[in-house]
Amino acid sequence: MERTRPRLVLKTRWLAGIGGHRLTVNRVRLLVFVVILVELLAGAGAGILVYAGFWWVKVLALLLFSGFLLAGIRAMILIRKSEFGEIVTCLSGLAEEQTRNRVYFDRPDDDLGKTGLLLNRLLDHSDERLEKQRRLIGAISHDLRTPLTILRGDMEVALLRPRPVEEYQEILQSNLEEVDRISRLVEDLLTVSKAEAGDLRMVFRPANLSQILTGLHSDYAKLAAKKGTDLTIDAENGIIIEIDEHRIKQLFANLIENAIQYSPTGGRIDLILRRGEKEAWAVIRDQGIGIPPEELPYIFEPFYRGGEAKRLASKGYGLGLSICKQIANAHNGDIDVESRVGPESGTTFKVRFLL
Repeated sequence: MERTRPRLVLKTRWLAGIGGHRLTVNRVRLLVFVVILVELLAGAGAGILVYAGFWWVKVLALLLFSGFLLAGIRAMILIRKSEFGEIVTCLSGLAEEQTRNRVYFDRPDDDLGKTGLLLNRLLDHSDERLEKQRRLIGAISHDLRTPLTILRGDMEVALLRPRPVEEYQEILQSNLEEVDRISRLVEDLLTVSKAEAGDLRMVFRPANLSQILTGLHSDYAKLAAKKGTDLTIDAENGIIIEIDEHRIKQLFANLIENAIQYSPTGGRIDLILRRGEKEAWAVIRDQGIGIPPEELPYIFEPFYRGGEAKRLASKGYGLGLSICKQIANAHNGDIDVESRVGPESGTTFKVRFLL
C-alpha cells in the first residue's frame, strides 16, 4: 500500500522562560545536572562550615542546600510535564489535520522519542485498518451492484408486456440465481467480519480428516470430470484431531472449487493428506493458471482477485481464500501457498494442523 510522506514534524518545544531565555527539555535536563552537581558541592561546603560551629553559617548552609534541592525537584517536574505536554500537542495536531502525518522528536532514544515511535506504529495500524475498510466498502458496493442491476433489468423486461408462463419462469429462475449470489455474498461477509472480530464460533470435536477429504473428493469428482479435469486423492487413514468439522469442510471445499475453476481441460488436481509427529497437513495441488509472484502477498485479503482470476471467474467475490485463512488460524493452523506461471503453471495450497 502506497503511503503518503509524513509532513507533521514536532520537535521538542520550549517549556519555560527564565530571564528572557527559552529553555528546551534538553537544556532543562542539563540544568538539572548542573543543579545536582552544585548541590553536592554546596552540601560538602555546608558540612565544613557547620563543623566550624558558627550558627549563622549553619542557617545559611541549610537555606542554600534547601534552595538547590527545591530547584532540582522543580526542574524535574517541569521536564515530566513537558513530556506529557509534547504527547498532547502531537495528538492534538494529528486529530485536527486528519492526515497520514507522523510525529518525530529530537531524541528518539529517550522516553519521549520511544513514545513517539509507538504512537506512529499505532497510527500506521489505524491507517491500514481504515484503508482496508474503504476497500471493503468499495468492493461490496461493486459486487452488489451487478446482481441488483440484473434483477432490476429482468423485472423491467417482464413488465413491458404480457408474456407466456414459460418466459416468466425463465425470468424468475434468473432472479433466483442472482438472489442466491447476494445471499452467498452476505453469508461470506458475515463470516469474514466475525473472524476478524474474533467472534467466529467453532465447535471442536474429534473428527477424522481422512474421511472428510475422501468425502469431498467423492462430491467434487463429477464436477471436475465435467471440466475434463482428473481429481485424485492420496489420504493417509486414521488422522483424527480436534476440529470444527463444518468449518474444515468449508475450507477444503473452497480450495478444491478454486482448483477446479482455474484448471484447464486435461489438467490434474491432487488431494494429499499426511500426518507427522506433531502436525498433520493437507495439500491441494493443481495445474491451473498459477498466481503471479506480485499477487501472492494479497490473495488472502478480502475481495482481492488477480487479473486472470477476474477474467476466468467473473462471478466470484474474492472472499473464499480469506475465509480459508481465518478458519485455519482459528484451528491454530496455517495455510502456505506456492505457485508458478508459465508452461508448467500450477498452484499448491498446504494446510497445516497441530496435533
